[in-house]
Amino acid sequence: RRSAKIANRKGASDRAFAKNAARVGKMIVSAIKAGNGITDPKANKALSEALNLAKMQSIPKDNVERAMAKALSKDQEDFKASTLEFYGPAGVGFVVDLLTDNQNRAVAETRRVAKKSNILKIAEPGSVAFNFDRKGLITVAPPDPALPLPDQLDDVLMAAAEAGAEDCEIDDVAGMFRVVCGLEEFGAVRDALREGQFTVESEGLELVPKAVIEVGDEDGDAIAETVEALEDLEDVDSVWTTMA
Repeated sequence: RRSAKIANRKGASDRAFAKNAARVGKMIVSAIKAGNGITDPKANKALSEALNLAKMQSIPKDNVERAMAKALSKDQEDFKASTLEFYGPAGVGFVVDLLTDNQNRAVAETRRVAKKSNILKIAEPGSVAFNFDRKGLITVAPPDPALPLPDQLDDVLMAAAEAGAEDCEIDDVAGMFRVVCGLEEFGAVRDALREGQFTVESEGLELVPKAVIEVGDEDGDAIAETVEALEDLEDVDSVWTTMA
């Protein structure tokens, strides 16, 4: 439901790319901070991985250079991860992952949007998160852009499944394939796809709900709009819900 609604909104793909570019920029800053200011990727493994990710995802060179310069600034704090949880209509759970260099700002802005939505209530830490399993997520470009995605699904699924992937689905918004796997199989699945000459566009973690909740059209629209408003915040990395 959420993918279908967002796909119909202009600029959905652009927003997704911008969010991902910001995430990679934060990874670059964190890698340099953790590496005591080392900007040579040969001597900083985390930075090398972040730069490779930026290259694979076609992040503009200017973005990468700005992130590296920011990391060396004495005024730039490191980025820290944290989570906020909410309940929405019909008991739908929300988990909001933050990645921020200013925790107070991040929490205040997220709660402001939640309050403005008129559908979210703050939940106790852990009361929503336990409804999700954390999985590996790998986004794969279609091998042949000229062919319909459904015609290529089996090829991607077969290569991923042989390495231990649990599922492969089509992301109509991004025009990509989403490969889901357990955390222990993450590296093997990613490497198998690359060795099979598939283009890995992004890699990371996602929260998969153990059970989903069906909602009516009105609640579904309100939830989708609130998710978009939260994702538009600079400090919000990802938003997960239990909506079907």
